[in-house]
Amino acid sequence: MKERMLALLARLADDSNKIAAITCLRSLPSVTYNHQQWQALQSLIDLLPLAVVELRNVFRAAGKVDFVEVAGSARAALGSIDTPEDLLLHLDNTIRHILVDEYQDTSYTQYALLQHLTAGWERGDGRSLFVVGDPMQSVYRFREADVGLFLKANRDGIGTVDLEPLRLTANFRSQEGLVDWFNRIFPNLFPVSGDILTGGVPYSKADSVQPGLATRAVNHHYYLGRNDFEEAAQVLEIVLSAKKNAPDESVAVLVRSRNHLLDIIRLFNTHGLRFQAQDLDLLSDRPIAHDIVALTRALLHPGDTVSWFSVLRAPWCGMHLDD
Repeated sequence: MKERMLALLARLADDSNKIAAITCLRSLPSVTYNHQQWQALQSLIDLLPLAVVELRNVFRAAGKVDFVEVAGSARAALGSIDTPEDLLLHLDNTIRHILVDEYQDTSYTQYALLQHLTAGWERGDGRSLFVVGDPMQSVYRFREADVGLFLKANRDGIGTVDLEPLRLTANFRSQEGLVDWFNRIFPNLFPVSGDILTGGVPYSKADSVQPGLATRAVNHHYYLGRNDFEEAAQVLEIVLSAKKNAPDESVAVLVRSRNHLLDIIRLFNTHGLRFQAQDLDLLSDRPIAHDIVALTRALLHPGDTVSWFSVLRAPWCGMHLDD
């Protein structure tokens, strides 16, 4: 075994890619939970079923549901493929065509729903499944979407339904200068081939339809390290210049996360620039979140005087400081 190990190391010595991959193993998380992690997991196991019950009570009271509840309820109503409910048998006789848009952001729950709906389909029976999506635009991983399902459908179909892949290349959205820049830069950022397991998607080159503009398509402004104030000042300068040249046009500012907007918003307010944004306030910064945290701390530690003062001053109690 020692000789085999030495021979293996000798073979790997000249393969920089494998050495880099093995080195990455050092940064992987531990294969076991520590005591605190087990405790947190047990708390989640106890809490989440109760939270689901309360969430459904809220749904019923409001007469509304979210997308996750829609997909989950639909799947439960259909039963399993082997033991279908009457609803699935009824739909199997009535649904002839299914169209799915934005398929790159499909979750496993939605994928299972499609499998159920097409379980009895056969080639040539007059029914069709049409899915549309761009795997390079997959941005809903936080909502359990997995772009690997798009790659899997492209390779294997969905359930018993075989799919014929068609690749569209015409870009109607961006002018020629941008499309050319995309085609030149992005192939270096995407993997060479698709990987279902990791969700790796290769870049697909586009053909421009809109003519190019006279101005330069892309400009860069570089900074050494993170410097939010200097970046905000540069954004302000760009916006003011754009508004001067086209006062009736709107300008979009895209950032990676909300905390990158703090200095930008501060400068916009200072210079009287009107702007519109959504969800700028973090959940942890909202008063109700502060009240819930204070209540939790007070219940866990009766001696936490500050938390008890917060509880007594919270909207559900509303005592005055004199009281």
